[in-house]
Amino acid sequence: MKEIRRLLVLQHLEIEGPGLFEQFAKERDLKIEIIRLDNKMLCRKQKR
Repeated sequence: MKEIRRLLVLQHLEIEGPGLFEQFAKERDLKIEIIRLDNKMLCRKQKR
């Protein structure tokens, strides 16, 4: 079984953020990748 290393967050609105998912990821030392669905260019942000 593979180990989970990152968490993918789909952001629907500009005012949204990763919220509780960020806390969950920090507790498990996961990398967060945010996909902005509100942005037509679908820019990606990464947090550690």
